[in-house]
Amino acid sequence: MGAIALERPVVVIDLETTGTSPYTDRIVEIAAVKVMPDGAEKCAVGRINPGIPIPQEATAIHGITDADVAKAKPFSEIAEKMEAFLDGCDLAGYNIKKFDLPLLEQEFARCGIKFEWRSRAIMDTYLLWLRKAPRQLADAVRTFLGRAHVGAHGAEADARASWDILKAMADKQEWAIPSSPQGISDLCDPPDPDRYDPDGKLRWKGGDLVLTFGKCSGRTLRELSVSDRGLLEWILGKDFSPKVKEAVRSVLQGRHPARVPA
Repeated sequence: MGAIALERPVVVIDLETTGTSPYTDRIVEIAAVKVMPDGAEKCAVGRINPGIPIPQEATAIHGITDADVAKAKPFSEIAEKMEAFLDGCDLAGYNIKKFDLPLLEQEFARCGIKFEWRSRAIMDTYLLWLRKAPRQLADAVRTFLGRAHVGAHGAEADARASWDILKAMADKQEWAIPSSPQGISDLCDPPDPDRYDPDGKLRWKGGDLVLTFGKCSGRTLRELSVSDRGLLEWILGKDFSPKVKEAVRSVLQGRHPARVPA
């Protein structure tokens, strides 16, 4: 316990976006603060032209308008540099495992770049805090840093606050947080060999995939392809991860995914 012992750089990420879907929304601002094992920092921050209109509801949160990003570069023009900036680094941030990283993965995929983040240590201050009680980032800043969160919903301010909170958590003995990035990552989201997709919407049960949500939770896709194809077709039209949709689409076509031995 205590200070976080970095064996390689960690990049603290925060995204401001056009909405709340990690699969269909786009980035309008990105901040990536790289913290080196010796404590030195590098920061990459900037506005992004999302290529789609920014809804008023999103602007009301982060204050970024269409006019603000009209002359900004699209993500495709910074993708290679951002990939290089993140290469070889562990990752940290607030609620990044469910939102920022899947959304960033989609942005990279649109540029033909495979962004592999699940094999890295992911230190998510939201998941750590959720172990005690669900709260927002501003509440965590007050609790752990003893100050107001100045610049809330600005990407760089949020990224730096996430890192400061993570360090403060590691310093509190009662939180019993490991000192290694991988240990923190495992505490945020314990490894689960039966989880099929990043969001845990499908799980392996023997050689079959089962749903983990809704009225049909616990039923296999194989069974639902016979008894409730409408539910599977509904999933294809909703905001589920590409991996879930790929599995459902295969089952509807009579091709059942096979579990690959670990």
